[in-house]
Amino acid sequence: MSTTTVSQNSKAPAGPDGRPVHISFRDVGIVFPTGTRALGGVTLDVYEGEFLAVVGPSGCGKSTLLNLAAGLMAPTVGQVEYLGAPVRGPNRRVGYVTQKDQLLPWRTVEKNIMLPLEFRGTSRAEAKQRAAAVIEQVGLQGFEKSYPGQLSGGMLKRASLARTMAYSPQTYLMDEPFASLDAQLRMVMQDEILRIWRETGSTFVFVTHDLAEAITLADRIVVITSRPGVVKMVTDVHLGRPRSAITAHESPEFSGLLSRLWQALDHPADEVTA
Repeated sequence: MSTTTVSQNSKAPAGPDGRPVHISFRDVGIVFPTGTRALGGVTLDVYEGEFLAVVGPSGCGKSTLLNLAAGLMAPTVGQVEYLGAPVRGPNRRVGYVTQKDQLLPWRTVEKNIMLPLEFRGTSRAEAKQRAAAVIEQVGLQGFEKSYPGQLSGGMLKRASLARTMAYSPQTYLMDEPFASLDAQLRMVMQDEILRIWRETGSTFVFVTHDLAEAITLADRIVVITSRPGVVKMVTDVHLGRPRSAITAHESPEFSGLLSRLWQALDHPADEVTA
């Protein structure tokens, strides 16, 4: 797998294997104005070029971690750093893909993909060139002039990915992007994400409720406890690369890791029956 060279990372600390730390959460806690504690003190490093999956029960603060890394909110306590510098305000070096596609219905696929480039002051000619390149990468040739309402669910996901890819983020933050897809289409998009990760060398932080999806995609998996969320377990995924949605499930290590993750999760049903 190729890696991305980042000139801004001179201040970034290095991980155990020498890779720079892209995102660092240090004793991060969040208390919302309602008094709800979303995170109870998370310490976690995300390394350059890795694919990190985050799992945990609903409401444990998984999406909040992504919002902190994107600079969309500030921690109540602790600190979030990106490439060794504190995150203060919107982090324009990350790309954020959410469950909802958030494509503008009155803009074509091409113009939706060009939108973030327009915000960055990219010339129209260059924006069109970049849009054409990523449209080809995600297999949407021929749909450039289509509107979101004319696309299938899978095409909407591809268009949403292409819009993020267009500005070449160093880090992709992904919040259950395939939750609404059927099982077959989800596997197709998992393979698509693995291909994009291999080709870009970018860092991926992927939130999911699907343990099998986490194993299929990730180098490491982080398990977060029930709210207020803290890191309960971090485990490596020792499945070979390159990997696909099919080959991952066929690996003898898959079922054992799935069982370990399931046992590590906090299950609301257990609390009810306890």
